[in-house]
Amino acid sequence: MHPTIQALSTPEVMPFMREHEQFDPTKLLLKYQNSHLPISLIAQQLELRQRAKHKLPSWHNTDVLYPSRQALEQCTSEAVARFKSSIINGGNSFVDLTGGLGVDTFFIGRQFDQTTYVEKNLELAQFAAYNAKQLALNMEVIHQDALTYLEQMPTVHVIYLDPARRTHGGQRNFFLEHGSPNVVAILDSFLKKAESTWVKTSPLLDISRAIEQFKGHAHRLFVLATKNECKELLFELKPEKTSDLTIIATNLRLNNQETYRFTPSAELLTPTITAPKKYIFEPNTAILKAGGFNSLACKFELEKLHKSTHLYTSNHLCSNFPGTTFELIDILPIQRKKVTQAIGHNKITLKRRNFPSKQYQQIMQWKLKEGNDSTLIATTIHDDTRCILWVKPIK
Repeated sequence: MHPTIQALSTPEVMPFMREHEQFDPTKLLLKYQNSHLPISLIAQQLELRQRAKHKLPSWHNTDVLYPSRQALEQCTSEAVARFKSSIINGGNSFVDLTGGLGVDTFFIGRQFDQTTYVEKNLELAQFAAYNAKQLALNMEVIHQDALTYLEQMPTVHVIYLDPARRTHGGQRNFFLEHGSPNVVAILDSFLKKAESTWVKTSPLLDISRAIEQFKGHAHRLFVLATKNECKELLFELKPEKTSDLTIIATNLRLNNQETYRFTPSAELLTPTITAPKKYIFEPNTAILKAGGFNSLACKFELEKLHKSTHLYTSNHLCSNFPGTTFELIDILPIQRKKVTQAIGHNKITLKRRNFPSKQYQQIMQWKLKEGNDSTLIATTIHDDTRCILWVKPIK
């Protein structure tokens, strides 16, 4: 057992931590500095538990322990893990080859008869074994390198992989072949061992390149965002090849979700390009990352403002559009005096779409009052004119 777990999981310490759950960790250290309890470890754990409260809410009222701030920052949020558990079909056996803190393992694994957690970092594996007991999950914990275990493991229903995306120097990388393990190099190995394999990657990954590297084995790609912030890409791979990949862009909101499905072939459609009309539509970040630009316009019968501007327009409202709908107030020239005269005392949100970065930086220096009264979108429209769309969100 890890020394931290041994020190904190006692009948005396656990009730103390629950009693001081909301206590400021720094003040706790000062108040109980002469206590016989391991106050330094308790304060560290309270800080982590307070940080985890919103990211992993269902774990908050349990005796789960966290190994480090880094492990907590890098783990999946509960909202995303629950969504993944809804799309990964349960079955006989599930193996997470890159267990980490274990959030994905715990939520997805409950749907399977047998769950195996594999992790090369001993500390993470020890905390996962302890936490599995607190969360009442019957899970086998294997402290081993993913590649070593993969070579000897039996055939299973589902394999899950979240390759480490940081170098030994702590720098991030965004290529499949640079991850640990290298999923490109071991593609054939895990395809032989599972009916389906799920690979989680950075949201900054080049999707087209990754699809090519998976050599036709990618059947579905989920682009996942929470509250309009893109969090990850999740590929479903199967042993049999397909030319019919489905891309699902999902934006998880507080009480609902926006989902848009399309295929790469649907992007061959050509939407109409037109001048801004009464309403402006901005897709959510999951769709923008997924690249469903042309099919989106055709499906919702909208027109685009420009071939390279991923904003859409219509004289009619589209109630189920997966993104933000604005009402156009005016089209303004990129002139500070005219813009400030037009918006008056309105507090605005400023954004850009298909607009030069250098020119946008100049607009940001105008020191416009920030707020949510309305929005200014610096963009390029149908006739290649650069302008500012003054719009107001429709709730």
